[in-house]
Amino acid sequence: MSFGQGCEGEPLINGDLLCRAVRLVREKTIRGTINLNTNASRPQAVEKLVDAGLDSIRVSVNSFREVLYNAYYRPRDTPSPM
Repeated sequence: MSFGQGCEGEPLINGDLLCRAVRLVREKTIRGTINLNTNASRPQAVEKLVDAGLDSIRVSVNSFREVLYNAYYRPRDTPSPM
C-alpha cells in the first residue's frame, strides 16, 4: 500500500486520515509494506504515521533553494519569483 504517488498532492495534509487508514490496515494484518511518498513538510504527522504502523517513507524535495522551490510548488502565500 502506498500513499502519495505524485498525482494526489502532498499526503501529509491529510495526516490524521492517513493515520486512521494505516491503523485500520494494521488491525487486519501485519503483512505487506505501507509506504508514504512525501516532501516531509509535517514531521509530527510522519511521527504519528510511524506510530500507527507506517513501514516505509520516501522523501522528495525538488530544491532546497527557496526561490526554486517556490517556483515549482507555487505556495499560495509566496509571490511568484518571476
